[in-house]
Amino acid sequence: MFKQETSEGFIIEYKSAKACIDANYYGAKHVTEALIPLLRPSSQGARIINVGSDYGQLSHLQSTKLQQELANLDNLSEAFIDKLLDTYLSDVKCQSLEGKGWPLKFPSYKMSKVALHAYTRVLAREVEKKLSPTSGRVFVNCVHPGYVRTDLTSLTDNQAWIPS
Repeated sequence: MFKQETSEGFIIEYKSAKACIDANYYGAKHVTEALIPLLRPSSQGARIINVGSDYGQLSHLQSTKLQQELANLDNLSEAFIDKLLDTYLSDVKCQSLEGKGWPLKFPSYKMSKVALHAYTRVLAREVEKKLSPTSGRVFVNCVHPGYVRTDLTSLTDNQAWIPS
């Protein structure tokens, strides 16, 4: 997954970065889009719940401008998110992440979760626009499951090792 560790983080292989983005962002997005027509709004509300992460917080981005763009729901769109990820992957391919505002530690995972959080917000807005007041409700949320033993956490039970 990683070529080598540097003082600033890891040199990321493009193939691994793309796989991470594809699984964590595009996978969730495509499954959600396929299942939306099957949702039945109800008075209790149908639910779309994406699995996020603390690493999806905008504070992990080094660019204030990028944080502001992703926080501005009025101008946020799926096209913007997709273009952002294309730019990130292009920078990974060129090994030019530094100085672009991307996270330097676990950048692909963080970018995939930042994108998923943004997509969840866009989706919530779009679903709300499409529903009539009498058709029921659909709730769209993103949750962080807490610490999970995975390859990313070196299969440990200890949260203390996690770098910011």
